[in-house]
Amino acid sequence: SSQHLNVVRSALASVFRIIHSNKPGIAEQRLIQQFFQARKRIKNKLPNISEEIFDINPLLQMVNDWGNTENLSLDQLQRKTLVLLAIATMWRPRSDLGSLQYRDVSFIELNDQLLGVTLIVRTPKEIKPKASKLGLGKYQNLCPVRTLKAF
Repeated sequence: SSQHLNVVRSALASVFRIIHSNKPGIAEQRLIQQFFQARKRIKNKLPNISEEIFDINPLLQMVNDWGNTENLSLDQLQRKTLVLLAIATMWRPRSDLGSLQYRDVSFIELNDQLLGVTLIVRTPKEIKPKASKLGLGKYQNLCPVRTLKAF
């Protein structure tokens, strides 16, 4: 496996550095680099799109059981908004959604009709900022865009 190869490479590099302290590191050798590049090209595992990873129906049922968006307290509305956004964007709840600010939310409207929203995370755990565009959901009470607008 790739993980096993990385462990072996790391162990070899540590030993090589001690034994051959006057030579360049093992990771800098062209043959080693070519081997790992070839291994990476051969071992591209595609995700299995036919299997469900997580059933979100219990979460959606729980959110739906909280009642209509208009009748929720501010605390409940905040929780509902976060749950629906986490499901819709697949962002990290703490680092990505937790850092979301008002300036990062841009509603898309046409003739005063809500069409969707664009969300931007300026400092994600990944290297570059990320954005998600969401359209209106089929069910009004479970729509993250409408819930965010109400919030």
